[in-house]
Amino acid sequence: IRRQRQMCIRDSFQKIPSPGAPGDGFGRALAASGDRLLVGALPAAYFYEYDAAKALWELVDDHTSTTASNFGNAVAMDGDYAVVGASNYDFSGAETGAAYVFTWNGSKWVADGFLRPLDLGAGYEFGHSVSIAGTTIAASASRFLLGAPPGTGGAGKGYIYDRIGGVWQLQAELQALDDAVAGEFGWSLDLQSNAAIVTDNYYEGPALNSGRAYVFMPTGASWLRVHVLEASDAALNDGFGSWSALSDNVALVGAWPEDDPGEASGAAYVFELNLETATLPGLSGAGALLGASALLFLGLGASLLRTGTPRRRRSS
Repeated sequence: IRRQRQMCIRDSFQKIPSPGAPGDGFGRALAASGDRLLVGALPAAYFYEYDAAKALWELVDDHTSTTASNFGNAVAMDGDYAVVGASNYDFSGAETGAAYVFTWNGSKWVADGFLRPLDLGAGYEFGHSVSIAGTTIAASASRFLLGAPPGTGGAGKGYIYDRIGGVWQLQAELQALDDAVAGEFGWSLDLQSNAAIVTDNYYEGPALNSGRAYVFMPTGASWLRVHVLEASDAALNDGFGSWSALSDNVALVGAWPEDDPGEASGAAYVFELNLETATLPGLSGAGALLGASALLFLGLGASLLRTGTPRRRRSS
């Protein structure tokens, strides 16, 4: 997220065709870091590097899974590390989910870790969203405890891993703790060195599927919730939290089903978080939406949405 817009004129571009098979959905997930790209497909992840002499992005490695269903549904990379989600992997029950970590060894991308929390169950879909900052990884199981009664902390969960002694170790778990509602916390997440944003676009308040986003910060061995973000004009089926991004003190939250100015026209909301002065531990309250200029209307997307409501994934 950049506060200042700069004119960028390119006299050429490169279309990267799929190196896979028809139906793979090459490009369904994307990540970039410096002169590297990571493109997700099903079931594969493709690694590219920019060749300045040729002025081209070239494929340098790829990984394909024949066992991990949905491998490549989510990807992230930072420097020499990358993570690939496989949210439907039937590891210990249908659609338990998993995430795979890769590292650059100087000539190729090699397996560096396999992430699968011990508290996962069938249908939890761990690896639905992934992010990485340095040697810290965030991954979500957006259907964790889906359908559980109030008092269980709400559906969905996030997990924070750090690379310690060459091993990726679970350091913290994130939950919305909104016991009265049942959403899918972890639908989208983004991570930076001092904070993480996790969304729930199925949050049922102040209206059904109006959506919410949560900001966490590390303190000691824990990550604590410091902000809850909602749209100032939250309404039925807006799907606030359909995607998210975090950079420094700015959070960007998408709501692609939002209906103003037209059906499924979509919107993005910008929040100033002031993370340096956030009080830990505790909850500082809802983030304030910056003025009208902070509400970004996106292009019409009616073709993505048949009824003007989010495509619900969870059971009633």
